Amino acid sequence: MNLPAHNPYQISVVIPAYNSADYIGRAIRSVQGQTYPAHEIIVVDDGSTDETEAAVSAFGEGVTYLRQSNAGAAAARNNGIHAAEGEWIAFLDADDEWLPHKLQSQVELLQRHPELTWVYANFYQCGCIGTPRRIAHVPEVTGKLPEDTDYFDSYLSANLSGFYMWIGTVLVRRQALLDAGLFKVGLLKVEDNDMWYRLSYRRSRVGYVCEPLSVYHVCIPTCVTRTYNQTFHMCRLVERNLKISAQHGRYEDFLPVASQTMEIWMREILVENRMGEIRYLLARFGYVLPIRFRSEMWVRCTFGCLGNRLVDLVWFFTKKHQEKK
Repeated sequence: MNLPAHNPYQISVVIPAYNSADYIGRAIRSVQGQTYPAHEIIVVDDGSTDETEAAVSAFGEGVTYLRQSNAGAAAARNNGIHAAEGEWIAFLDADDEWLPHKLQSQVELLQRHPELTWVYANFYQCGCIGTPRRIAHVPEVTGKLPEDTDYFDSYLSANLSGFYMWIGTVLVRRQALLDAGLFKVGLLKVEDNDMWYRLSYRRSRVGYVCEPLSVYHVCIPTCVTRTYNQTFHMCRLVERNLKISAQHGRYEDFLPVASQTMEIWMREILVENRMGEIRYLLARFGYVLPIRFRSEMWVRCTFGCLGNRLVDLVWFFTKKHQEKK
């Protein structure tokens, strides 16, 4: 669908897909139903073995279908970016969807702040099996946006405050992606985080819409971005960006992000009792972690269940002491 030539916001939508025949139609319809129409929809099939191509072909010439050998979401998105005609790129995974005013809300924000080169938004997480939608960025966790603004001066600080970026909400200038080097192929499952960090080193200020504009469906196991063990790629993500941030003079800004990222990940794998991985991460990234957290993890890993009980007791009495104050 072509927009008027004078329109400065021609948007190409890039949808990577892998064995998505059962739900890619929902994603495409959510783009076609936008109150602000996209310039084009590009589906990049990452070597599907089901009927994904047929499902996309049913939409006719309104959707461009590209196919590649299985190489992951990063390669699929990069191919879509290279093929795009629009100056602006929006991303949507094949198993997720947009709310009807997603593009309009973000274009209106860009019109208010034409200096911005990227924008994202709040979103819903949906468990899909009898569970209600949940808003990702809630005030109790994130606090509020700076007063009277709809942007952050730094995505790195926004991320630390809980306003993390999900790819299904991002709208970004194509040239900004090219300048940053596109998505890192082979950095599976965290390649989107890597891209946002690299964009933030070059373009700190980022627009943000508080209202949820997209729906992230978390229950579909065959998604192209959700089929890999993550610890190895988390290590690569952090090590890569410690180096890249230093090259851009942003090491001190990224360091607390690295610390928070590793702390969250270690707590997640602690629940699964993967103590060997925690010991490895402590040895490799201990220097970026707070001393208190590092000590807690060493106690848990060294003394097992007894260590867990000791740590829990310490936190209990610490909390009681603080309440008495």
